[in-house]
Amino acid sequence: MKIICGDYQVYDSGVVVCVKDKDTIFEFEGFKFIFKFLNSEGGIPKFETQLISNLELEIKFINFDKPFGIGSKDPIEIGMFNNKKLYLLYKVDSIGKDAGKTLSYTWLLKEIPKSNE
Repeated sequence: MKIICGDYQVYDSGVVVCVKDKDTIFEFEGFKFIFKFLNSEGGIPKFETQLISNLELEIKFINFDKPFGIGSKDPIEIGMFNNKKLYLLYKVDSIGKDAGKTLSYTWLLKEIPKSNE
């Protein structure tokens, strides 16, 4: 099956019920994406990334504790994968600050426009 959303091809999509206070790790084709759910003072939701190595990226969801969810409205460019741009769409649902999270995710691929040489 092939799923196309506009200019993007869906690589993978699903839902993970994450274990409270534990990282959720996606590994594919030698790449590793570490999803962390954190809380901080102030309570304002933030999405941050930190490159650990060329093959490893930490993705932090800070203060994602809303019962109706918080998510990306547009695909977020993560990097390159199989000579295409890799993007992430997500939604995180929670029943509170001290609870596990439900992560809905879609990994998307987009062709790189060919230059006219």
